[in-house]
Amino acid sequence: MLFRSNPQVSVTVQNALPRVVLAVILITFSYPIASLAYSLVLPLSSAAAAIVTDVTPSLTTVAMNIIYVGIYRNPGLAFTMVSIALIMLAIIGLGVWIAFYVMIFVLVKILLITLLAPFTFAWGAIPGNDSLTLNWFRRLGAYVITVPAMAFLLAFAKYIGFEALSDDRLAQPSSLGDTLFIFAVPIIMLVII
Repeated sequence: MLFRSNPQVSVTVQNALPRVVLAVILITFSYPIASLAYSLVLPLSSAAAAIVTDVTPSLTTVAMNIIYVGIYRNPGLAFTMVSIALIMLAIIGLGVWIAFYVMIFVLVKILLITLLAPFTFAWGAIPGNDSLTLNWFRRLGAYVITVPAMAFLLAFAKYIGFEALSDDRLAQPSSLGDTLFIFAVPIIMLVII
């Protein structure tokens, strides 16, 4: 039986049907999509940190350099180097704690948008709410990229700090620039974190 109705209503229904079908498909696969995105967080974080970690001097190298410079080359600089090393370790520790809490919040946000995804997709099927579905994918992508970006920045800050403490300029600061470099490294690490 064919209903005769206003042509505007039929055009609206014809335009809405593909959105409804897409919304049903997205609702069905919303949890697997979010699960896939969530499962990418750890490998991407490991890869981002590995980019910098492979070239970062080890803590043993840094400690040996501090002992060598402090005892053998410049005993007067030993206290300064140990102070700078402790400041850098405190900054890295603070950065790790901040990153830990931010990562927890990001993972909770991923969980929340995953749980609300069916409602978001259903609401996005209504004409005029087209951007809701696209914004859901954008937010999910932003949350997934946040954790690897933080892992990379923490590894980069560690690289700068450890590289600075294993540098030969610390042994015999020959100019004002070398001395300023020694004291600027903790500040640069704090800015990066």
